[in-house]
Amino acid sequence: MAVWNVIDHEEFSGSANGYEKTSIPASYDHLYFVASARSDVSAYFDFCYFQLNGDTTNSNYHSTFLQAETGTPSGNKGAYSWGSQIPGASATADTFGVCEIWIPNYANTSNFKAAFVNSGGTNTSISNSHWNIGMAANLWKNTAAINAFKFLVYGGSDNMVQYSTFTLYGINGAG
Repeated sequence: MAVWNVIDHEEFSGSANGYEKTSIPASYDHLYFVASARSDVSAYFDFCYFQLNGDTTNSNYHSTFLQAETGTPSGNKGAYSWGSQIPGASATADTFGVCEIWIPNYANTSNFKAAFVNSGGTNTSISNSHWNIGMAANLWKNTAAINAFKFLVYGGSDNMVQYSTFTLYGINGAG
């Protein structure tokens, strides 16, 4: 039976560029991150990404993603980590997007690290680009054990707003 251990939980009391957890112990089999977040960007959505072990070099990450925010889904790939899209200030007030990131075998030092993302951003409009769902497969091209995780909005001056919540779990006993 899998055991889910809360490593860290945070709810923003104000705004901040992102969530960060350092000193992640290597004693779990997998990491699982869940966010409920909203941005102050003056748009319907804001792009989020993640960094592992403080690595800010985009070319060390690779992502392939599929998303829908119109009637026609689209996909792409790139040299960055794809985290999600969260509602911005133009979306319906008090709506928060959900993101979950699973990082299997995060402490293994023999392989690059994979991260799988599911996300959704809600709104009360079904107009194009007013809602979104997405999924991604990410690869961090590094064999180091993951000991730090950061989830942040893309724009330099954008922030996640008050009541955005983040939980990082360590999972043992799951295949």
